[in-house]
Amino acid sequence: MSSSIAKPHPGKPASIKDIARLAGVSHSTVSRALRNHPLVNPDTAKRIALLAQKHGYRPSAIARSLVTQRTFTIGVVVTNISDPFVAGVVGGIEEVASAQGFSVFLANANADPEQEVRVVESFDDHRVDGIVVTSSRVGALYVPLLSRRHVPSSC
Repeated sequence: MSSSIAKPHPGKPASIKDIARLAGVSHSTVSRALRNHPLVNPDTAKRIALLAQKHGYRPSAIARSLVTQRTFTIGVVVTNISDPFVAGVVGGIEEVASAQGFSVFLANANADPEQEVRVVESFDDHRVDGIVVTSSRVGALYVPLLSRRHVPSSC
């Protein structure tokens, strides 16, 4: 199939289904090709990679999380972001997380225990893969919740 077929949503990056249609293959083949799966013919994989690049395809983190049951995110709750010590700790967390392919969501509780609980619950609702709470004043309130959901946490 020709790669000159118009995308269904001009101006938006191509989806995996757009690339599959352009390449004349299934979206599963596109997924495998972009992960260098050995079952995909190398010529097909190269053609798919070129189409993906040409049309601005980027994998969807949301779609990936539905398949893997992981979000590759870590929530970090701090008491006060303006504290230089906290900034250094968060910088270290982000550096290590990034090296492992994780993103970090940061929330400032402003030394408000109720806000801290709301943030932790929100992170849990967003299914982050782990939560780090610095200087928690109310950690005992939500550690059981996170344990039941098997969310690793550190308080």
